[in-house]
Amino acid sequence: MTATAGAASRAETYAIAYGISDSGVIAGQTSRAARWETGGQITVLPDFAGPRTALAHSVNDAGVTVGIAATGAVAHAVRWGANGTITDLDAANVTGLSSALDVDSAGEAVGWAGDDAVRWGTDGRPTVLPGLPGGDAAGAAGVNESGAVAGTASNSSGAWQAVRWAPDGRVTALALVPGQTEAVANEINDSGTVVGQVTVSGADRAVRWSPGGGVTVLGALPGHVESRALDVNGAGVAVGVSQASDGTTRAVRWDANGTITDLGTLPGAARSEAAGINDSGAVVGHAKVGEQYRALRWGPDGTITELPAASNRTTTARLAKAACPTGASPLVRRVCDR
Repeated sequence: MTATAGAASRAETYAIAYGISDSGVIAGQTSRAARWETGGQITVLPDFAGPRTALAHSVNDAGVTVGIAATGAVAHAVRWGANGTITDLDAANVTGLSSALDVDSAGEAVGWAGDDAVRWGTDGRPTVLPGLPGGDAAGAAGVNESGAVAGTASNSSGAWQAVRWAPDGRVTALALVPGQTEAVANEINDSGTVVGQVTVSGADRAVRWSPGGGVTVLGALPGHVESRALDVNGAGVAVGVSQASDGTTRAVRWDANGTITDLGTLPGAARSEAAGINDSGAVVGHAKVGEQYRALRWGPDGTITELPAASNRTTTARLAKAACPTGASPLVRRVCDR
């Protein structure tokens, strides 16, 4: 596959892309939360506390973007309007951690606040989604255009289980894989297909849950031992990572029939990850070359384009790490590790 560089100079070494809208707008992070417009130019989004304190997880076709931003001693779910105006979606929460992970075309966001799965309306008003019976925590990760939500919740045994919420808020536990000790749902498409991963014998395995409730374990690349599916488009094509036993990762795509494809990466990259895919088949993510993190876009034809960066920072942003409690939910860990 052909790799081409974006407008960034070689000194600009930190950029990660997390999500892409159907119109091609991309959300992610450089020194600050960032949005790459359809023409390729980068928009650095405002924050509350300066560089390295915010990241953008998802963006819709209108450019409305959601993510997390530090507000002092804590970090909160935020939404940026198409014009870049930032709104704290969890301003009343003065001691806890929250994050918005996805946004629909209307601008409604989903994520979590503390131990609760939350949907934020266009007016910013939060609605707490119910957890599983006997469980004490939940988090939402993805929302589709009908208002169905996917995420993770603890069950009565304390184990994390993948769940789907209907548009009216009813929660359903998704099918189990034999031997699983944990399951995480990362995204849902408009037909109700959900992707994520289950943990079996200490190893993550990418999975796809059908709208009818069946579960399919997706494979890893030959010689690899783990995989995680992070996003899915309207055709049921999923993207994520395949991981070798030494911890190195490759960005991958699973077709609707489950066939896995290595998306390729930049020369010299030890790690790569595909984090988002749109209905045109464009994929975004990043590669790590030495200590440099470079945001990438894979075109539907497989062409790799490096997105411009706005930072010469060469270390990752563990924005919320200090606030992450021991035993945090999988979705909290997902944000803490970004």
